[in-house]
Amino acid sequence: MRERAPFVVSGPRDLPARHKTLEAAVTWSYELLSEPERRLFMARATPQVDVESSIHQVTAWAALRLFVGMCVEVLNGYRPAGQLRPMSDWNKIRADYIILGMSPNVHPLSFLRPRLHEGIASTAMVESFEDGKPIEVAGLVVCRQRPETASGFIFMVIEDEFGLVNVVVKPDVYEAHRTLVRGEPFVIIRGELQRRDGVVNLIAHSFVPLTAGGLSPAAHNFGTGHGGRH
Repeated sequence: MRERAPFVVSGPRDLPARHKTLEAAVTWSYELLSEPERRLFMARATPQVDVESSIHQVTAWAALRLFVGMCVEVLNGYRPAGQLRPMSDWNKIRADYIILGMSPNVHPLSFLRPRLHEGIASTAMVESFEDGKPIEVAGLVVCRQRPETASGFIFMVIEDEFGLVNVVVKPDVYEAHRTLVRGEPFVIIRGELQRRDGVVNLIAHSFVPLTAGGLSPAAHNFGTGHGGRH
């Protein structure tokens, strides 16, 4: 540990002045937050407590976010004191998902989309497609449902930086892609667009995992065989 991250085990005399007290460190970390993040943390403060206690809760969240971000940076490669680079935007997202389970600023797909081929549609494009059109969509799985009365059908909700799309997985497709359907956080789905009574669904034909640099948010899972949130 001393060789890998000496700033973690070094004595107080080696630390910047702002780190020499917990209060200073917490205040400094809160000041690093963007305005949307500050509003989110303030909204999460318990409304029954006084203002001073609320600020303490908010700054504690900020300090935890900073600590998680520092850990991510250490895992990605430590640099000596004075050479530490600011947290990357991607690592900020990772820290947000670790602490909050979501990111208040930007969706992960906005970073992953440049890696996707041009034929993969965004959810913003789906509404303009006609019934029966073959399409591919990439996104974060935010919900899976397997009702006992649905004869083995799985219903999923996929989210990208533009919105949501409903996905229907038939039993044979589920059996062929069981591992991806049940547990993969980011997926590319190939299927056929279906329009019925004003409702738009993607009827899935196949799934491909989408690697997201260590980010693995959990979906909300309901119904037989899922047992709630993984």
